[in-house]
Amino acid sequence: MSTRSVRLRAASPQPQRPAPELIKPQPRPAPLIGLRAVFWIGGITLAAAQAWTFRYYVSADAISYLDMSDGVMPGSDWHRLINGVWSPLYPLLLGIFRRTFNISAAKEIAAGHLLNLGVFIFAFVCFEFLLRNVLRKIEHRRSFPAWAVLSVGYSLFLWASIGKITLTSLRADMLMSGFVYLATGILLSMQRAPAQWRNYCRLGLVLGIGVLAKGPILPLGIFIIAATLLAVENWSSAFKMAAASLLIFLSVGGFYFVPLSVTRGYFTFGESAAFNYLAYINRARPMWYMQDPGSASGHFLHSPEKIYPAPSAYAFAHSSLVTHPLRFDPSDLIAGVRPRFVLRDQVRGCIASARKLFELLAGLSPAVLLAFALAVVSWKRRLLLASLKSAWPVWFVGLASPPSDQTAPSIGENSPRRYCVPDTRRGSTCRCLPLVERGSWLRSYTACLSFWVLSLGPRLSSQTARKSEVTSEGMRCFRCASGGFSFLSDRFI
Repeated sequence: MSTRSVRLRAASPQPQRPAPELIKPQPRPAPLIGLRAVFWIGGITLAAAQAWTFRYYVSADAISYLDMSDGVMPGSDWHRLINGVWSPLYPLLLGIFRRTFNISAAKEIAAGHLLNLGVFIFAFVCFEFLLRNVLRKIEHRRSFPAWAVLSVGYSLFLWASIGKITLTSLRADMLMSGFVYLATGILLSMQRAPAQWRNYCRLGLVLGIGVLAKGPILPLGIFIIAATLLAVENWSSAFKMAAASLLIFLSVGGFYFVPLSVTRGYFTFGESAAFNYLAYINRARPMWYMQDPGSASGHFLHSPEKIYPAPSAYAFAHSSLVTHPLRFDPSDLIAGVRPRFVLRDQVRGCIASARKLFELLAGLSPAVLLAFALAVVSWKRRLLLASLKSAWPVWFVGLASPPSDQTAPSIGENSPRRYCVPDTRRGSTCRCLPLVERGSWLRSYTACLSFWVLSLGPRLSSQTARKSEVTSEGMRCFRCASGGFSFLSDRFI
């Protein structure tokens, strides 16, 4: 009997299944609603307290804006809104606000400060649009934590708006800043994106309305529109869109400089630059009476007549009934004189402006130290330089702004004084301007706010007003703002 050998096959190895892995959900970036709420509520509270404290503070520039706003009132002439130095949008808003709520002459200064609070909120919304675009760029690179970007950004905005621009007087600077934030945000959203007609039309419209708010946006707007060609993906296909944006920009701005050119008899974008150059570079003197053109060429045609040497007394005539004829349209005083470039005077003016700019930027040292500390401790600091490069539109607008607005000191820089002038338009009434001097308390609160951002544990203390003339009512208002700000910081951070 034969036996058959059977070959035993080795069992084939079973394919190994991968061990189950625990997939950790990626943490979503927190919306940081609490942090935003702290800055929004705290900022609006401080702005409202400042506007209320200085509700009777007014400067000669503010009187000019109020006189211009009369052009909106019933029975008046809209040509009052067209002025060689002051842009028309802010007095237009003042006039609409006064006419809508039927504000009397006795309350128009306080009502203007209430309007300033609305302008501050508008600027805050525009800055929020810019900050969200900056945050989107930085989150893409993941170089900075979102809370740090928000803290630095909001603190810079509040420092600039409440500490530097301020709501103490009726001026158009806050309104202009809102349009600058909005235009910069649009430019940042266009970066590395296909060129779109919608974005270019929006940019031209925003910049055009900004020119109606204040003249320095005119050269800045041209810089921004030119920068879009470097921001979009295909710059060659964006030329037509940029030209259309420039056309919209100039067309909207034409609502100001076209009537002004018709009134003057020659084409002009405004006379503010010429007046500032004559006053601060060519040293035309005396200020507001314009007897000596300094280093400028020509002679004054409409300067006041000096009728007595000691003390100096001048006689002047004005075609319109205004509160302060010499400040209503200062460009009337410089007719017949042309600014002249003198290297010595130009260097002296640039040095003075650079000194003022340095003093302005010196207040940013806490924010600079905070940004440097965040750059050092950031675990993604290798991407920091790339993130800063990706946000070049913000730096571009920031660097382009000083040359367009800091050539000479602003004519709005007035020394506070108590000032009462008869209002010839209202018979025996008068605008009394109790100008309260800005004391050290405002700088103290600005420093407190910067310290709150640095420590992320705000404690705005109610400091006493040293060397100031602020009323006790205003100080109570700031104490309430400080207490509420501390409560919000404890609640959300």
